[in-house]
Amino acid sequence: MTTSPREVVSALRHSHHDLAGFAAGSGPADLTAASCCPDWTRAQVLSHLGSTAEIALANLEAARAGGEPFPTDRYAPVWARWDGLDPAGQAAGFVQADGAYVTALETLDDATLAGLGIKVPWQAAPQPLLSVVLARLAEHALHRWDILASIDPAAPLAEDAAEILVTNPLGLQGVRPEVLGREIGSEPARIAISTTWPGYQFLLEIGDHSRLLPGGPRAEGVDGSLTLPAEALPRLLTGRMDRAHTPAELVYESTTIALDELRAVFPGY
Repeated sequence: MTTSPREVVSALRHSHHDLAGFAAGSGPADLTAASCCPDWTRAQVLSHLGSTAEIALANLEAARAGGEPFPTDRYAPVWARWDGLDPAGQAAGFVQADGAYVTALETLDDATLAGLGIKVPWQAAPQPLLSVVLARLAEHALHRWDILASIDPAAPLAEDAAEILVTNPLGLQGVRPEVLGREIGSEPARIAISTTWPGYQFLLEIGDHSRLLPGGPRAEGVDGSLTLPAEALPRLLTGRMDRAHTPAELVYESTTIALDELRAVFPGY
């Protein structure tokens, strides 16, 4: 983990600010237009972020009070309530619920941000708050992109969030072993990745268990090389770098796996 808790919360605040600005300035046609998240309108993306913020805030408050996490059998009613809102209500609800969660994080002192454990029903042990918030930033930044890129296809991932996500493993949890259209498991591939501004090197191992590892400019035994802006790497690893949203400066070379096949390794969500 190379990022301070305060930096992660600050990036989350910036992401919230951008989406709150969109929500406040949007009419019905803007909200009901398709986002870049498959099958979701822009309002539905905001609804998803709002409902998950409501649950996240409940879990944070429970952890601070030493209580139990928000019960999983209450998740469905929360989602149903949000689903029942009209698009304007979903947008306004997002601004309130997501803003309340970010504000609650901002009021915590550094020791609490770094040391508080959050109980979640699907984990046996409490998870560090920093890990929980980093995962929230990954979700938030990518869904921010889902909305803004549906307006401007050239829209990048937010700069501060992108740098955090490429330098913290949890932020890149979109790396998955599933393959669409190619049996990579029987034909492993190793791709050397370099990002530009900021510059980092990685080694992407594609196989039964795809992994993104620290790499170097002279990685040996690779099947290809990929150079792209840092903001595009999290998008590639979460199914958000199709042909319409590929940066012009991307450079890819490989004789064993085409760029479209590389894209297909990582389904979106």
